[in-house]
Amino acid sequence: MNSSYVRRGWPTSFTGRGVKAMTAPLLIRTDASEQTSTGHFVRCSALIEEWQSRGGRAIVVSYSIFPWLVEKLSSTNVEFLQIKSAPGSAEDAAETAAIAEMRKVEWIVVDGYQFDGNFQRKLSERNFRLVFLDDYGHCESYTADLVLNSSPNARSELYPEVSPNTRILLGPSFALLRPRQFGRWRDWTREIPATARRILVTFGGTDPRHMVHRSVRAAAKVTQPGLEWMFVVGGANADYSVIRKSVEAISTSNRTIRIEKNLDPFSDWMAWADLALTAGGSTCLELAFLGVPMIIVTTVENQEGIGESLEASGAAVHLGWPEQATEDRLAAEVSKMVLNASIRESMSRAGKNLV
Repeated sequence: MNSSYVRRGWPTSFTGRGVKAMTAPLLIRTDASEQTSTGHFVRCSALIEEWQSRGGRAIVVSYSIFPWLVEKLSSTNVEFLQIKSAPGSAEDAAETAAIAEMRKVEWIVVDGYQFDGNFQRKLSERNFRLVFLDDYGHCESYTADLVLNSSPNARSELYPEVSPNTRILLGPSFALLRPRQFGRWRDWTREIPATARRILVTFGGTDPRHMVHRSVRAAAKVTQPGLEWMFVVGGANADYSVIRKSVEAISTSNRTIRIEKNLDPFSDWMAWADLALTAGGSTCLELAFLGVPMIIVTTVENQEGIGESLEASGAAVHLGWPEQATEDRLAAEVSKMVLNASIRESMSRAGKNLV
C-alpha cells in the first residue's frame, strides 16, 4: 500500500485541535433508506456535530433518506438537498460536485457502499478535499485525501490500491462518536453489578432480519426474575406493531419490558444497560466506548468481521448469523451473562480499551 499524509496543503478549516471556527461548509454525501439502513447517516452525524461546534455549517446531500431524518436535520440547522441521479453514478458525482461548488465547499464526506473508486476520482478531479468512510475495503482503488475505517478488524491489507496523496486512518481509535451524546460520558465509570438486571436490545434502524422480534420471544425464555428489558426499534423498522403486541403478550410481574422507537439520547440508555444484545454495526463502537458487555449477531455481510474481532478482543460474544442465533441460544447466552459478573467486567474493560 502506498499511503501517506496528504501532500497538498491542508485548508485551515480542517487542521485539527485549536481551530475554533470552520470557514467553509462541510458537505456530507450519504443515504439512509431501506436498502442502506441508517448507520452511515448516524456516524456522519458525529462529524456534523463536531463541525457545528466549531462554528461551521453542514449540508447533507442524499438520493434517498427517511423523512424523519430530514426533520431531524432541519431541527439541528443542517441544510438538506436531494439529488436525482442514481447513487454512486458519474451523474451523482457531478450533481454532488455542482452543489459543493455552489455552496463553496472545501471538504466532502462520502459514506456508503454504493460509492466506488471512480466516484472518488470524479470529486477529487474537481479539487475538493475528500473524506471517504469505509468498512471493509469495498472499492477497487482509493484517491480520497482521508480514508477512515474505524472497524475493529480494519487493516492496511484492505487497501492495496491507494493514491500517494491518501492518508489511511484505521481502527476504533478513529470511531465516530456523536459529541452531543457521548462527550459527557468520557470520564464516567461503569459499575458492574453481581447480577445483571438491565438489558438493552437494538438492531439498527431497519432490522431486515427481524432480530428485535426474535429477541422478544427469547426474552420470554429467560427465567431470571427482576430483569428489565429495553427493546429499541429503529424508525424504519416495519415490525414495530407486531413487536409491540409480542411485548405485551410476554410482560409479567417477574420482568419489566419496554419498547421504544428512536430513543434520543440513545447514549443514556447505553449507560443504563448492564448488557446489550445488538447487531454488529457501528453501534458496537458506541457500546464499547461506554463499556457495555455485548452479545452480537451478524445481520449483514460487512458486520461479520466486526463481531469476530470484538469477540477476539474480549469485548463481546459473537453468535454469528441469525441462523445460529436462535431464540433458545439467545436466551441461554443472556442467562449465562446475567449471572457472570467477571465475564461482564472483562468485556466492559476490553471495550473501553478499544474505543
